[in-house]
Amino acid sequence: MRGSKQVLIIDDSVEHVDDLRETIRACGGEPVVAINAAEGRRHLAAIADGLETYALAIIDVMMALTSLEEVHKLEQAVNEDS
Repeated sequence: MRGSKQVLIIDDSVEHVDDLRETIRACGGEPVVAINAAEGRRHLAAIADGLETYALAIIDVMMALTSLEEVHKLEQAVNEDS
């Protein structure tokens, strides 16, 4: 799916991830999935460092990834790139 917009999904629920993947693909997007906090942190750090960009990030707020302040900063970084 070259050229499609990538959407980052950080969620530890396989059921949620499967549903989101299906929906994103149906809309022409390319899902990138992190299914645990460590993977999620790596992707968020890569976004903050400018190494990865996504059209959208869907983050399970119940997962302990980082502080709310850091999530807000990352949200701003994602929105600037869109």
